Amino acid sequence: MKYGNLHEYYTNFKDYIDLKTKIKFALDICRGVAYLHECEILHRDIQSANVLVDGNHKVKIANFGLSRKFSDITRNILQNLENIRYMAPEKLAVENDENNNNDAQKKKVPYDSKCEIYSVGALLWEIAELKKPHYDLDKSVLLVNIRKRVSERYCLPFSNDVPTEWRTIVTRAMEYDSMWRISITDICRDFYNLSNKIHSDSLQDNTEVSTSNDFCTLSVDEAINVHRSTNGNKQLAWQSFKYHSPTNLEAKYWLGYYYYHEEKIPELQQINKDEKIRIAANIFKETADKGNPSAQLRYGMCLWEGNGVVINTLEALKYLKMAANQGNSAAMYIIGKAYWKGGNGIEKDKKQGAEYLKKAASNNHPKVEYALYFYHAHKLAEK
Repeated sequence: MKYGNLHEYYTNFKDYIDLKTKIKFALDICRGVAYLHECEILHRDIQSANVLVDGNHKVKIANFGLSRKFSDITRNILQNLENIRYMAPEKLAVENDENNNNDAQKKKVPYDSKCEIYSVGALLWEIAELKKPHYDLDKSVLLVNIRKRVSERYCLPFSNDVPTEWRTIVTRAMEYDSMWRISITDICRDFYNLSNKIHSDSLQDNTEVSTSNDFCTLSVDEAINVHRSTNGNKQLAWQSFKYHSPTNLEAKYWLGYYYYHEEKIPELQQINKDEKIRIAANIFKETADKGNPSAQLRYGMCLWEGNGVVINTLEALKYLKMAANQGNSAAMYIIGKAYWKGGNGIEKDKKQGAEYLKKAASNNHPKVEYALYFYHAHKLAEK
């Protein structure tokens, strides 16, 4: 990377790093960790030396040599003069082994996401202060002194100009007892709220925001409203959905929607149409499997029509029923017609079709009259 790691960057450019830049770095790092955790991956070595800064002053998490899946049996991490600055109390703890001449041995404490949150908290403190955690301690006895500090519930001190919200995030991330530590999703949310507060002057109205700054993003609900607005800023909505997608299921679904419908987004125009449809189908499946009814409907239709995936009408019916069970009237209507007409591997069942069409009508499907026509036609045929 052009500017080296994060520690090198702030050492060389400290005078040019303002609060907005710090928040940007913090958000990008936390979103990266959130994505890893969503994929059930632990980085296991979060520190400024493992965050790189590219030519566009964007940060990227690097050095995955110690990374493991959540399900892997993790071993103790070899402590050194750098990683101990970020290490959770439970990983710093020692116990005496009577069978080993009372030498201090590291406890066999599994490394989990709570340990990683503590490291993230320490890194966030570093970004706020532009100093390494425990920078004031003598390196010759660093491990002993950090253990002593941590065991005494020592809290890293903040400068007066650090926002209260930032201090709170770090304090909650670095709780001594792991069960009280904040989640990475909540950290992302709180930094997003802080960034909005800092950049509130950029907000012009409820539907349009200046996009000259990387931080100008909307909440998911605001982005949906902007998308649906006649003159809404689709580019801003796309940026906002993309921003929230690692930690928000609805935003992830809308990301797939944009890929599928080829909105006039410069970033998407560079991708082949078939590839965009394939990406959209994958996103729809991922979010459908996590319970999003709109995604269940759209992935069902991808399977039905063979868009981005191989046609599989029975599998399509399964996803459409998942959406229908959550009150999606469009899914009810499609299922009703499928059973009414039969074909494509689906056995004709007018009774079941009529029931689904009635449900669609009851849930205010746009073609309510058409749905009721089939339902009443079936009832008359039964008499």
